[in-house]
Amino acid sequence: MGQMIRTRFLPLILAGCLAVGVVANLVSVQAPLIGVLIAVMSVLVWAVIRLVRPFIERLTPRKVSVLIGAALVVTVVIQCLVLIYMPVTVYHDPYRVLSQADQMAAGHYTWNITYFWRYPNNVPLAWMLSWAIRCGWLVGLTTNGVLHVLSLLFLDGLIVLTLRTVRQVHARNTAVVGLLALFTLTPFAYTYFLQVFYSDLPALLCLVVIVRTFLFWPKWTLRHRLINGVLLLLVTLFGQITRPNLIIIIPALVVVALVVGVSRWRGHHLMWPSLMVAAGIALSFPATAGIQRLSNFQNNNTYALPTTSWVMMGLNPGSRGKYSGHDVGREINLPSKAARQRYALKTIQQRITRLGPIGLVKHWFVKMGILLNGQDIQDWYNGGYRAAPGWYLRHAGTIRVVLATVNAVALIELFVALIGRLIDWRPDFGQGRTSVALLAVVIALGYLAFHTLVWETETRYGAVIWPMLWLLLALVPAKQREVVTTHTVSWWMPTVLALAGVGGLAGGSALVAHRYPENLIVAAQRSQLSTQYNARPAVVRSGSVLVEDVDLHDWANYFSVQAHLGAHVSVTISKVGTGETYHFYRAGQVYRLRRHLSAGRYQIQVVNNQPTPQSVDIIRTYGYRMAQYPLIMDGRQYDSRSLIFTSMQKHVALKKATVISPKGAK
Repeated sequence: MGQMIRTRFLPLILAGCLAVGVVANLVSVQAPLIGVLIAVMSVLVWAVIRLVRPFIERLTPRKVSVLIGAALVVTVVIQCLVLIYMPVTVYHDPYRVLSQADQMAAGHYTWNITYFWRYPNNVPLAWMLSWAIRCGWLVGLTTNGVLHVLSLLFLDGLIVLTLRTVRQVHARNTAVVGLLALFTLTPFAYTYFLQVFYSDLPALLCLVVIVRTFLFWPKWTLRHRLINGVLLLLVTLFGQITRPNLIIIIPALVVVALVVGVSRWRGHHLMWPSLMVAAGIALSFPATAGIQRLSNFQNNNTYALPTTSWVMMGLNPGSRGKYSGHDVGREINLPSKAARQRYALKTIQQRITRLGPIGLVKHWFVKMGILLNGQDIQDWYNGGYRAAPGWYLRHAGTIRVVLATVNAVALIELFVALIGRLIDWRPDFGQGRTSVALLAVVIALGYLAFHTLVWETETRYGAVIWPMLWLLLALVPAKQREVVTTHTVSWWMPTVLALAGVGGLAGGSALVAHRYPENLIVAAQRSQLSTQYNARPAVVRSGSVLVEDVDLHDWANYFSVQAHLGAHVSVTISKVGTGETYHFYRAGQVYRLRRHLSAGRYQIQVVNNQPTPQSVDIIRTYGYRMAQYPLIMDGRQYDSRSLIFTSMQKHVALKKATVISPKGAK
């Protein structure tokens, strides 16, 4: 009985966490009506899945292979179209890392902003990206082209490897076809992970490789074990360097060893890959130090934040445990890292006392709900399209609701399917893959516990456990009542329900978009290093003229151009072809225009009419191009420079979509 309780406890805890995730995905603070739409669509999708399951199970292996191949080809085509015709303006951490990588690829190993002193964990990622960019240049790729290739390789590699793994360990077709639908019919393959290259995507792929190695280790020959053991060490090393919280795998392995039994663990088939993982983690520390030396980077405690800063933010009820610009702002005004440490520890104690036991538990549930909510995947580090297509802008409100609904429904279906299996699961460690399934459970719980109980939380952080959930769908056996029957089922019922679902999704999304209109970015270039990290503005001499074109594919009624605090320049915008010119007015550190602008090409002009030089915020890179058109300064064209601007269709008071979050705030 004690053994049964010990082995079932952790899966039941994960099932409870996923239940919180189901509730979280049914809730939307900004658009409450979307919860009703998500609930209805979840029921319809569940019904369609139940009805089409017999047909899926009767597919031959060849037909399943053809289905997977065709779906992946269509997916890659759509991905390429998105990258070509709908590039986004990347901001916050990814832009700062990519900008530094682009600079180092050009041979400039200097650190001109304080960002990396505050977040030195991103130094290795910038260094490795710089070498990828440099290699891309050798074969004729641009910096942007290299990033697109990396996104496609990592993202589609993750999809293919996951599908292959699930197909190898799961006898039935439903799991692999279900995951194929999740990958290809949801925003997963076409939004954040495709459009913004950052450390999240490599982390997901590394986790799949690690768990897959544990899974197939007993079946490999000695030669394959040697090869894959070295590969496992290198993948773990790479993953830990780029995403330091991968170290969670170490306590996860310890927990699984305790559950299986330490005496049995020594001869267990997971021991040797565990040693490879431990070696990879251990090597990451000297490797990181070596990369910092090669990058000419030195830590600077004048700007560094102590680890307790993130714990403090995680306990901030005002920010719901998310990143708090207010907390960071208070800390960076303190004179030293030691002073920040004392402030953070004192604030942590005060917040725990203020919350109390019940309040603390409620706070944890709120954080877990944020972590498991995937509705806003399209907005992660995305400052809007550089020049959104007209067809998109005409239906943008509806499209955004559709994407949020589809991703929420996909997560709900995944969570519900796993909840039932985890509740009924009776782990039998006589089966080879049971220990690996338990390892996936503990890894998922480790990440959830880390970002719920200890660290700050973000919806983006929750994506790291998705690979574990995908693999658990194949590793944890289905309930007996889920066994597919062989009786004949007509196609007409699932077809009718599917058509009703598509129509209901479109109509419901349009209704929600109309009921809760959002500000839409028409065209923008919002990438910047930010003055909070001591980014230096461009000094524009007296009489200088800066010109940059921008395409508006639909109307806009708001336009802003960022100057610099204290700068005095003249900012105008003219419509190409008609000569209509409008003057901006000063509003803090930006110049604004609030009037109707029809679709067309416009020319932004910034002129220094003052007798003294003025400061203007301009992004300056070497090969990384973030704007649609080049910046022209005093008649000279710069392809990799741009002003910082935003044009919008402003329907309501500025909301999240139009306000730069604290990490990117000036």
